[in-house]
Amino acid sequence: MHQIRIDLVDNALNYAKGIPLALEVLGSLLCATTEDVWESTLMKLSRIPDKKINNVLKVSYDGLDENEKEIFLHIASFFNGWAREYARKVLDSCDL
Repeated sequence: MHQIRIDLVDNALNYAKGIPLALEVLGSLLCATTEDVWESTLMKLSRIPDKKINNVLKVSYDGLDENEKEIFLHIASFFNGWAREYARKVLDSCDL
């Protein structure tokens, strides 16, 4: 079995920001490809976001009701960079 370099996996994970849907789409783009393809794809994605990933995320966002969208946007903007547990405690204290 072919081993992919850890730095390439780290780059892919960083690009997807840990978002499961983004990881799934990115994984389908990179599955069964060579290290050279991984490198060029990740380099391209660092400059130009992939439309498939953005479309999948948009469909997911559009499926939320208005209250969920509002909560999502608060989390995305206010809690960006904060630990998940901290964000959860704050939202729990607000009954969200």
